[in-house]
Amino acid sequence: MGKKSEGPKGCLFYRHSLELIGSLDDREAGRAVKAAAAYFLYGESPDGLGGREELVCRIMCCDVDDSLERYQEACARNRANRRRSSLLPPGEYYVLPDDTAD
Repeated sequence: MGKKSEGPKGCLFYRHSLELIGSLDDREAGRAVKAAAAYFLYGESPDGLGGREELVCRIMCCDVDDSLERYQEACARNRANRRRSSLLPPGEYYVLPDDTAD
């Protein structure tokens, strides 16, 4: 195992990934999940998988990438909000526009 990467404390797996894991036998599912975990924790490319487990792992890794992208966007938005709020006089607050809700 490589060095643990810094970043979000967790990631989101979408329903379709979890349903695909259910289509694998226990051994395949274990290898796919372990490979996706190594990808999230250490940035290791999933190697040594074959067939269905490789497909499921690749989909899970896309979920990891999507979670990381959303995390980075939230961090950038929070930094901007923090900068913006530090420019306001004491007692005044910035109100986010309605179109920021996901």
